This record gives sequence, C-alpha cells and structure tokens, in this order.
Amino acid sequence: MVGANATRFNEIILKHLNGTPSLLSHNFVRKIVDGCYTHGAESWPALTAIIKTGRVSAWACPMLVDTLLSSQQNAAAITTTTTTKKKKKIKKTTKAEQKATQILEHERIKLLEVTLLHVQDLHEEAVVRLMRYVITKSSVEYEGVNTILQMIVSTPYNGTFLRSFLRDLTIGETRFLLKFLHHIIRQETEKTGKRKKKEEEEEETKEKNSLQVMSSRSASRRHVTMSHAVNWTTLVLDAHFQSIVMEGRHEHSKMNSVLNSLCKDVKELIETCRQFTKIKTQVNHLSNRNGKTLPYTPVPDYSIEVLRAFQ
Repeated sequence: MVGANATRFNEIILKHLNGTPSLLSHNFVRKIVDGCYTHGAESWPALTAIIKTGRVSAWACPMLVDTLLSSQQNAAAITTTTTTKKKKKIKKTTKAEQKATQILEHERIKLLEVTLLHVQDLHEEAVVRLMRYVITKSSVEYEGVNTILQMIVSTPYNGTFLRSFLRDLTIGETRFLLKFLHHIIRQETEKTGKRKKKEEEEEETKEKNSLQVMSSRSASRRHVTMSHAVNWTTLVLDAHFQSIVMEGRHEHSKMNSVLNSLCKDVKELIETCRQFTKIKTQVNHLSNRNGKTLPYTPVPDYSIEVLRAFQ
C-alpha cells in the first residue's frame, strides 16, 4: 500500500474508509500517516479522510506533525506539465509556481483545521510547532489563519510542558502571539461589558443571541475564551521574560508598545470587574429568575395612627 503511487494510494485508502470501518488498528492508522508523509501533498485526501475518522492519535503516530508540515511536495511540480514547453517564459513560470504554492498552503491550512478538530491528544510540542507554522503564514492573508490560532489557544495543555516549548519561539513570534492574545482579551472584554449592560433589560434577547453565537461556532467546536487568552499570556510572559525585558529597553521597541497596550487593557478589565463586584449583591437581590417572590414586610390595607400634640 505504501509502495503505490500517490493516486493509487489515495484510491486504496478512500475506498477502505468508505463508511468508516468500525475497527481501525493503531498500526493501520500509523501506516497510513507514514504513507502520507512519503507521498507528500498529493496524499492529503487520504490523510484528511483518516483524520476525520477520529482514530488518529498524535502519540501513536509520531510522524503526524511532520506529515502536516512536510515540504517534500514541490509546488512547482504541480505546474510542470504546463510549463515544460515554455521554458523561455521565466516570469510566467514564476507566477504559476507562486500561485501553486498559495493553493498548496491554503489546502494545508484547511488540513490543520481538520486535525485540530478531530485529533484529541495533540501534545504541547505539536501545538507549538503548528502555531509557529501558522504565525509564519500570517503575513500572507490565507483564509482560516485566525481560526486556526484560536483553535490552538483553546487546545488542552499542560502548563509546565507548554511553557518549556514556548521558549522555542523567536522574539518576533512572541510579539505576534502577544498581540493576538491582546486582541482576544480586548474583544472578550467588550463582549462581557455589552452583556452586563443589557443583562437586566434584555435578558431574553441576550440568551437568544448567545445561542445564535454558539451555533455559529459549533463548526469549530473550540471557542477561545478570556480564560484561555489570559492563561496563554501568562505562560508566554513566563517563558520569555528575560528576552521581553531586554527587547523592551529600547525606546521605540515594537514589543514595548504591545506590552503597554496589553497592560492598559488588563487594568481596564480589572477595574471593570471591581465595579461589577460592587453591584453584584444588589443585582442578585433584584433578580427574580426562578419566579420566587422576593421577601418583604407585609403592608396592611389601612392603619390608624393617633397623634398626641399635648399630654
């Protein structure tokens, strides 16, 4: 099976996975992933199909991440048949190669999204490697890059292990990640503030809107939250504290501006939470969500009061 060419390899795997067999051994799945690594991007249909079964384990398939990020498939090979007769037209060939590369990387982004959705045990090293690849593609506007980053940030992890692998990030990657996390914190803060303001007046409307938001995000399964962003920010700052301090010493440092913006928004968030804490008791007292009657002192229908002006 692995010795077949890429086209035949895809045919065999897709035919076997038609209807999703009830039993797929770890050895069989690992052989498919290894075969996909050998055949490169041409075997991505088979790789996508096996990942969608939910039977792929990152621990059982050590070559999974290498297969996802493999650059063995030369994008220029895609245009070989159309350019062999036009060797003298170098500029046209270059444009064709660039277009083929963009298509290839766009398909890779979609494959990464499928992987994050269906592979449940991605370890911390794999998470960081995928994140670094996506960050390198952020300069080019590939669709889905923002979604992939949000899915990565919301992936379960062990803080100790993740912190150690985050140290592999360059200062540029660290700055980009902090800006992304800062954007999430700011976005979630604005959403929280809007929900709090409308809580009393538009309770029913808010619930309907939240259901609509959740249904629109059901396709990605993982939704990044304020907690995710804050925890990741803490880990990144811990992992790169020394390099961030050194970089921030420069007056016009890009890292310095990122940290200042992040610090400002965090302070605003803390102040907002402090203000909401003050009125929490009053809001809980005034709310009557369960249909219970609030306690009160009964008032009689009438009363007689005697005023004695002189004794």
